[in-house]
Amino acid sequence: MIVLWGVVLAVCVLGTSLSSRQAVTSALRIVEATPASPALVGLTVMAIGTDLPEIANSIVSSATGHGDVAVGDAMGSVVTQVTLTLGIICVVVGGRITANRNFVISVGTAAFFGTVVVWVLARDGELSHVDGLILITLWIGGTILLGQGELRPRESVTTQTRKVSSDVGLTLLWLAAVGGFAIGMVQSFLELAEWFGVPEFVASFLALSIGTSLPELFVDLNAIKRGASSMAVGDIFGSSFVDATLAVGIGPAIFSTIVSADVLPGTALAAGGVLLATVLVARAKDYDRRLGVTLLVLYAAVVAIAVALQVTAE
Repeated sequence: MIVLWGVVLAVCVLGTSLSSRQAVTSALRIVEATPASPALVGLTVMAIGTDLPEIANSIVSSATGHGDVAVGDAMGSVVTQVTLTLGIICVVVGGRITANRNFVISVGTAAFFGTVVVWVLARDGELSHVDGLILITLWIGGTILLGQGELRPRESVTTQTRKVSSDVGLTLLWLAAVGGFAIGMVQSFLELAEWFGVPEFVASFLALSIGTSLPELFVDLNAIKRGASSMAVGDIFGSSFVDATLAVGIGPAIFSTIVSADVLPGTALAAGGVLLATVLVARAKDYDRRLGVTLLVLYAAVVAIAVALQVTAE
């Protein structure tokens, strides 16, 4: 049985990643004629598209009473994306990445603030409907503020016409596929965690977050190869912001859920990790392999601290 659930988990993670990529591709075609800059597209459309696994996981986990999984996956993804994912990308394609430093600082700070809000809301052991709505509102307001300076002149907007209805249909189709794979992924993950006796938050923070962060890695590597590195960086930091707000909040906004005390130190760790990663990236002169290795070391340190906290708690 354990082998079967392992296979199901692997298939669902792969299916979720591929479906997310297709959803983002079709969604980007819809916004081709908008004045949004590549970084803004990364912050909004791509960030939401590549975060569909976390968003779907939040809804499914909250609906089934596994609030720790929803928060653990989102908080783990906050750190994973700006350390492990960006670190791997810098090592693989070092020197080919450019981004606006002020934009990185702003979005990274917003992600940090979002994790702090999650920590405050989770202190009473519950994420209620109101808590979920607060986080969603924070995401909407933050996205509007962050995007104000990322609009291109109207003269640079393409006038190419497309069958938008067709792209909308494709986007919805791939979104449905993401939701389906996410349900299978969460269920198989829970079965494996129970089998090995691993606490839900710890397992989701350290393991599930890697699986649900694969879309960012695939999509952003592809974006950089196409010369859209600022879009890739916008997606990475934008995804962290989405995880810290929308992804955590959307599940409880629909299904109020209970969370354990395990989420508090993990959420604090996520806040510290994303803040430090933002500082490192903002201070770096180049997105080179040196920065990549530094971010990978930071990710390893976060994992080591998370494990140490769990051992101490036991």
